[in-house]
Amino acid sequence: MKKQNELNKLISLLKEGPILPGGIKTSSSTCGKPNCKCKDKKNPKLHGPYNILSYSLSEKSSTISLSSKEISAAKKMIERFKKAKSLLNQLAIDYSDEARGGNTLEIQCLEENNPNNDKPSIKDKGKLRKQSERNESDRIKIKNLEQSKSTWEKKYKKKTDEIVIIKQENKLKSKQIKQQQREIDKFKKNINDSKKN
Repeated sequence: MKKQNELNKLISLLKEGPILPGGIKTSSSTCGKPNCKCKDKKNPKLHGPYNILSYSLSEKSSTISLSSKEISAAKKMIERFKKAKSLLNQLAIDYSDEARGGNTLEIQCLEENNPNNDKPSIKDKGKLRKQSERNESDRIKIKNLEQSKSTWEKKYKKKTDEIVIIKQENKLKSKQIKQQQREIDKFKKNINDSKKN
């Protein structure tokens, strides 16, 4: 029922008139003439203000210049666009919630692929519901496995990091031992040399 109300609101909103994305802003600018008042160094007087509708659609930004008479109509179209977008988002949320929690998509597919336009039987709906429950159970198992894998990877990385640190410490200790051995050998050599003299 809620979805039908939102759908009716969206249809009636689109029947009200055209929609426009974006927002209206005013801007002033300089021109290309070198001696124009807009280029004055002490007191520049920019051209404008101009009313501009700016928007992005299909990853492309664009602007439309508006006269002062067009601003009111453009604001209404922008407001309609925002309301339509909000209603469409809410409809998508409602449909996805239904699909996540039940068998809406499976029943919809069954109805669309039914050449005689027969409604699915209670038995078919029951099978679809059970399949949906199994799918949900599988999805939960996969999610748990992914979490376990992530935890294991973190532990593995931590252990690997610890091993690297231990290897570095052992390498440093080995260098220190070799340095101490060289010093001992040098000291022994000095003692032997002094005994000979």
